[in-house]
Amino acid sequence: MLQKRQMTIDEPLEFLRLYGLNQILSGQDDACLWATVVSKYWSFPNDPKTDAARLRFAAGYANSKTSMKIQPTEARGFERIDANRLRLRECPPSKFTDTLFDKHLKETVAASLLYLWSGEYWPYGAIVVTRPSAGKHKVLVFAGYRADGRTGFGETKEWIRHRNTSWKETKKSVAQWIS
Repeated sequence: MLQKRQMTIDEPLEFLRLYGLNQILSGQDDACLWATVVSKYWSFPNDPKTDAARLRFAAGYANSKTSMKIQPTEARGFERIDANRLRLRECPPSKFTDTLFDKHLKETVAASLLYLWSGEYWPYGAIVVTRPSAGKHKVLVFAGYRADGRTGFGETKEWIRHRNTSWKETKKSVAQWIS
């Protein structure tokens, strides 16, 4: 029986460098978690369909009072460096933020991350990972996307550490929305 090969310690960092995410990775964060989540939900930067300007990545903390059960605290957008790599940039200012849809959210990020509607103000894909994740066994991760100009979907799920090195998304949906 073939066994899945685990990432070495350097592979998640190399993968995150493709997106520039290594720049905001801190000692509180698990690089393997971030790399696993990004590889699950986003295509590689060298994919011509990757619209770097419309992607968002954020760190936050679990908050049971918010509708998505997560409170973003730090968010970044992306821009293309070359055909194979992206780099981080500030999220463009938005007329509308997630607080418009959830009165329990604090406006710590002046961007829309959790509710992806149609129009120029909303990104096509967003990921929010709870911090800290280093040394944790279970964390929350939000992933949302717009399927086309009029519909979107977002869901917060539990992720668990598997065999002390890799992470797996559970089937347990903590919160979701669809438009």
